[in-house]
Amino acid sequence: MTLTEKIAIVNTEMSGTYTTGTTKITETEETLIMMVFTVQPRSPQGIVQWSYYILTFPFRFLYSTLLDIFRFAFQFLRVDPRRNVTDPVGDVTQFISLYNEKYGARHPVFYQGSYSHSHISVPLFQALNDAKQELKFLLVYLHGKDHQDSDGFCRNTLGNEDLIRFVDTSMLFWACDTNSPEGYRVSQALRENRYPFLALIVLRQSRMTVVARIEGLIEPGYLINRLEVLMSDNESSLVAARADREERNFNQSLRQQQDEAYQESLRVDQEKERKKREEKEQELRELEKQRRMKKEHQNMLQYLYYFTFCHDDCPDDFHIVTNFPRKTLPCEPTSDNPEPISFEKFGLRKNEMLFVQDNEA
Repeated sequence: MTLTEKIAIVNTEMSGTYTTGTTKITETEETLIMMVFTVQPRSPQGIVQWSYYILTFPFRFLYSTLLDIFRFAFQFLRVDPRRNVTDPVGDVTQFISLYNEKYGARHPVFYQGSYSHSHISVPLFQALNDAKQELKFLLVYLHGKDHQDSDGFCRNTLGNEDLIRFVDTSMLFWACDTNSPEGYRVSQALRENRYPFLALIVLRQSRMTVVARIEGLIEPGYLINRLEVLMSDNESSLVAARADREERNFNQSLRQQQDEAYQESLRVDQEKERKKREEKEQELRELEKQRRMKKEHQNMLQYLYYFTFCHDDCPDDFHIVTNFPRKTLPCEPTSDNPEPISFEKFGLRKNEMLFVQDNEA
């Protein structure tokens, strides 16, 4: 995705004068609205410096003019290979490796982008995303390896222990060489004018905003002071963002607690309903069991004996027999047979004709 955003740039020199202008940023997945603070080199001091400045001015002017003409003509003859970004993470890791080989490992911790942490394929914007999520400042360094001030800046400024400690504890630090495709793309977005180049980015009004750009060779002590002032001036935006995030987290936590309470209440109600249903089912099973037992008792042959015995015409001594084949029903309760068998067990499953036999006849 390619976004084109207009960026308001405010340049301020060491003398305190201000100018304004506009530029554009391309191929970003974060909207950057820039308010830029640019540190310019100090004017020559004394007769010696002014004499050297005047004497070298024609040569410097001629060199820069010819270089600009050559670069302008070269653009028509050959497409800049830096425009084809194929491995942005590789560009960053390669710069870090070359930096360590040339200047040593004494420097602020470089941020290394990764494809796995974000869908954004550009390491800078992975760093932007992490700085946004962690509510931290992001310091971007664009390295011009052919610039005369780059070596001194890397060895003396970035290699300063106080600066290293300050940067590592206060912000994320991302860097890349502008001769690489990734560094060139970021260079085109930030529109630096000279090297060494630093940009300070922070979350403001839900957008990652460039709040300062520092161009040119700068002493570590002055850079620390400048960054402290800039961080102090923009800390309120992070405080507001933290408060807003805490409020969102609180509301989310509250909703989650309410949902959990509702689910627990629902679970308790469902458990009560389940127990009631089980109790009712148990009652129904007990009733069914009692009904079956009653039915089974009613089917016992002894009840036939009792029914016959209670009849007015029943003889005193009798047996109940079947017609054919003739069999005597063991329906009279005795000491040997206190609970006679049921009709089914005796074999009486259908309508049968039974006879009362008078044993005294």
